[in-house]
Formats: sequence, C-alpha cells, structure tokens
Amino acid sequence: MEIVVDTNIIISALLREGLTRRIIFLAPFEMYTVPFAKSEIKKHRNELLDKSGDGIIVKYNSKGVVVGIEILFLSKQKAVLDVVPEEI
Repeated sequence: MEIVVDTNIIISALLREGLTRRIIFLAPFEMYTVPFAKSEIKKHRNELLDKSGDGIIVKYNSKGVVVGIEILFLSKQKAVLDVVPEEI
C-alpha cells in the first residue's frame, strides 16, 4: 500500500508514542511526503529530540523523498521502517 503523509503527521509520530507512530513506523507501507518535510524536520531536529526523548534518524533519497525513519528508543528497542522500495 502507498500512502502520502503530511509533514505534521510525521512530526506528530516522531514526538510521541501512540497509534500514529505505530502506523507510520511499523506498518508495511510505502510512504511519500513533500520535500518540504525534510527541511522542517531538520529545522526542528533539536526540539524533536528533546520532546521525544528518543534518537531519531530520517533518511532521504536524492529527490528529498523519505526513504527510512529510524527511532532509537533509549530505554527500549530499536524500530526501523523502510518506507520506499529499494528500486526507487
């Protein structure tokens, strides 16, 4: 399944544990978002890290498309989501 994710949804999922985070990071979707999301996440990176309490790594391809999001749960496990097929 392919989904288009708004920047606010991505940031919400990064900030707190809940249904949105589980859907975005654990479901086997191909996730697409606008290139603007990259600059917004970078702009608010420190705030996101402070508020989430987790380590967050967002990976992009050369076109600015999110290709993976990794959350390092400091007290728990590591969750990784590859959101775009490798052939893209």
